[in-house]
Amino acid sequence: MTEFKDKIKFLKSARTAGMFYVIWQVVMFAFLILGIIISAFNLKTISQQGLLSAFAFPVIVYLIWFLGNFVSGFFVMYKAFYLYEKVQKWNLYEQTQISTSSLLINKISVIIGVGTLPLGIGFFVLLACATSLWVKTLTIEKQLLVD
Repeated sequence: MTEFKDKIKFLKSARTAGMFYVIWQVVMFAFLILGIIISAFNLKTISQQGLLSAFAFPVIVYLIWFLGNFVSGFFVMYKAFYLYEKVQKWNLYEQTQISTSSLLINKISVIIGVGTLPLGIGFFVLLACATSLWVKTLTIEKQLLVD
């Protein structure tokens, strides 16, 4: 029974990682939009002397936004990889019949998402991967409860 509870605990941890990334993306996009709005007001009332400070603020906001999403993206990547490995182990040693094809696709998509983060596309790919991780853990948990 403790092995089953450990599985459920692990799935809840992976689900929390997916939920956290989705919520974090919403917060970070709101932060970026707020930074753009403040920058627009700063640039509207700019003088020649304040040009550097008006340019530095959006750059700092974007760097904070980018680094925050980059770090949380690696957290999602870790959970997606670890979930795939755990389910492979459960299928091999405990004869569970959990499909790993969507987990493998998610694992590959996370690699693509992290690789394309500097292009701006990776945020959306990682958002889709985090949502998929969230939903897939619910599916696996229900399948374990049925078995």
